[in-house]
Parts: sequence; C-alpha cells; structure tokens
Amino acid sequence: MWNFVDRKLISSRQLRAGWRDKLLILGIMCLCLFIRRAVFPQLVNNYKLFYVGAYWQPQTDGWAAVGRNLAAGAGYRDGEGKITAARGPVFPFYLALIFSLFGYSQGLSVAVFMQVVLDTLTCWLIWKLAWKLFNCRYTAALAAIIWALYPPAIVLDMFLVSEPLFTLILGFFSLNMLSAMQNISWRRFCLAGVLLGLATLCRPITIYFPFFLIPVLIWFFRRQFNKIWRCSLVFLVSFCLVLAPWALRNYFQFKKFVPASTLLGYNWYYSLVRMENPNYFELDEFYNWDEINQRTRQRFSGRGIDLWEKNEAERDLLLRQEAWKMIKKYPYRYLLICLNRLSMIWLNLDIRGYSRLRSLVISAVHVPIIILSLMAFVFFRSRWSFIATPLVLLVLYCSVSYMLVLGTWRFSVPLMPYMFIIGAYSMTRLAAQLKQGLAAG
Repeated sequence: MWNFVDRKLISSRQLRAGWRDKLLILGIMCLCLFIRRAVFPQLVNNYKLFYVGAYWQPQTDGWAAVGRNLAAGAGYRDGEGKITAARGPVFPFYLALIFSLFGYSQGLSVAVFMQVVLDTLTCWLIWKLAWKLFNCRYTAALAAIIWALYPPAIVLDMFLVSEPLFTLILGFFSLNMLSAMQNISWRRFCLAGVLLGLATLCRPITIYFPFFLIPVLIWFFRRQFNKIWRCSLVFLVSFCLVLAPWALRNYFQFKKFVPASTLLGYNWYYSLVRMENPNYFELDEFYNWDEINQRTRQRFSGRGIDLWEKNEAERDLLLRQEAWKMIKKYPYRYLLICLNRLSMIWLNLDIRGYSRLRSLVISAVHVPIIILSLMAFVFFRSRWSFIATPLVLLVLYCSVSYMLVLGTWRFSVPLMPYMFIIGAYSMTRLAAQLKQGLAAG
C-alpha cells in the first residue's frame, strides 16, 4: 500500500514538474516573440545599432528575387531573370510558398514575421538541446533566455536572410545527432543526413562537414566499428540523396557538377583582389566595386576570356582558380586576412583598429560566452563533452570554413545556440558552487 502511495506521489510530482517546464519554455518563447516584434526594432531604427545595407532589402536581395520568380512560375531565376544556382533552393522555395499564398507585396511582410517565428522555434529547440545534453532545467532555461535576448539574431529577423531558417534546420540536425551519440541507430543517422542535406541546401557552408564528422565518429565508436561504419554510410548516402536533385538540375543547366552553390568562387575571389594592392590590409573586403570589376575584366580579357559571357558555374570555376593563384602568390597576406576574418566573425572586431558600436554589442555577448564555454570543457567536463562532439566539431568547422573564404558577424549567429547552451551550463555550475560556498561559510 505504501509503495503504491509513494509511486502515486512521485507521479504527481513529475506531472507538476512537467507542466512547470512547459509553462517556463512557453513564457521564454513569448518573451522571444515580444522582444523581436515590439522592442528591438525601435532600438535599431532609433539608434542604428546594426547597419543593414541595401543588399538586404527584399527588392534587391537574391533570395527574395528567386522566390518571387518561383511564385510567378518563371523558374529558378535571379532578379535579372537569369538562371542561377548562386543560392541554395531551400530558402527561396520557402519564400515562394509564402508569396504564392499571400502575394508578393503582402508576402514580404509575412515572410519577415515568419523570420521571428522561426527564431522563436529555435528558442524552443535550444531548450530541447540543453535538456538532451545536460538534463538540467536551469541550463535549458538560461540558454533559451540568452537566445531570446540575443541582439544579432534579433536584427537578422528583421530582414529576408537565410540565417533564421538555417539555424533552425541545423538545430534539428544537432538534436538528432545528440540522440545518435547516446544510442547508435541507422534511423537516427539517416534522419541526420537528411537534415544536414537540407541545411546545406539552405546555406552551402556545411557541404563538406560529413567528411570531417564521420572519421571522428568512427574513432570515438571504434569499439563498435561494425555498427558505426554502417550508420556512417547511411548518413552519407542520405545526405547525398538530398543534394542529388539540386546537383542534377545544375548539371543539366550548366554542364558542370554544382552540388550546392556557384557563389564560392565569387566571394573568394572578390574578397581577395585587395591582396594585390600594397596597402591591402587597409582596404575592406569588396572595397571598391568599380576598381574590382575593372581589374577583373582586364585580368581575363588579356587571356581572351569574357567572364560575363560565361554561365555561373564556369565563372565560379574561373574565379576559384584566380583566387587560388593569389593565395599562392601572397600567402602571408592571406594569413593576415584570415585572422582578421576570424575576429570579424566572432567579435565583429577589425584587428586593423576599426570599431563600431555594433562591435561592442557583439563582443559584450560573445566574449563572456566563449570564455564560459571553454571553462565548461576545462573545469566541468564529463560524459556530456563526449556527446557534444558533433556540436563542437560543427562550430570549429564552420569557423574555419568562413575564415578561409569570407567573414562577417552574421555567420556566427547560427553557431551561437551551441555556445549559449555550453556557456549556460558553466553559469549554472558556477552558481551552484557559489551557493554551496556561501552555505558552508
């Protein structure tokens, strides 16, 4: 009888705790939604904390232009009506669905509002990731609250950029990978491959990530080698199958193998042209469009090549080759530029000495979180650090990849949920130790 009563009492407590957790995350999600719709836009408009150029306006931005053409039945074409593969298809098709339902003019407002909804769902996903990794209510709540108040993510929600959707898809991939790390299953690895494929078709940065992740997983699970190599193969095949329709479409259009995007060569080359100037380190990336275009035309016309008559894939290949030549010619300059990019990605601090209010805001958030995350691995390391391996590897991989090609503050935003989760764990552990110390004293 007492055993039955005890079980009933425990079940009742668990039920109440479950409802408290649901109400807590619901409240945090409401906070996330309220700040993004009511508070922060006024701060941005009044104080210009984050400058956003015309490139992000819907009328000129690549994603919205492609989405508008898709909704109008004009095919996958850019704002000039040209067939394109510069941007992966996930976000443009998502916008096309909204434009088809609401029309283009009203659809723009709906699409911007949906950016906020996507980030609010990411807030819930951060809660789930933190629970999965640490099984701690305080860590999960703290990480979700930090995301709800995180200025760079809030700013990106105000514009039609792909980061909010990419962050959400990447979060679902990460959640699935945490489950796979705790219980190896081919189904989980298959779903992980599908989700990472969708994330890659949203932003191509993750296209080579499987080739870094799989060897690490095989090493960690080497005692279960027969199982892990099969699951890794399923992961890779499902990832490639998601990319296959897009790659086939691009091959038929351009007669070149383009699994993700034709934008790499463009970004890589145009951000490195400045290395040819003696004062290269004083110039911004894409510092002068007229000078860059003139120099590019001269470079290729001297070889009898009209770069602008080439299709996107051919132009991408030529620009990659030129970028690689410049790197081999100026390796030291390239190293300095890469280090500057890394600083720009994580802190928006230019090591050349330039600074803005935006840099101070980003650094004020990122520096403490980075320190706390490092502390978690040094002082509070346990089994969670093994389970979190895919998350850590993802952050390192994306940081290095962006550093080598192009760096700006918004590229760090999809990676910050993982930093917030691990940093929040350090904060809860430090708070617990402080409480114990005060109680003992």
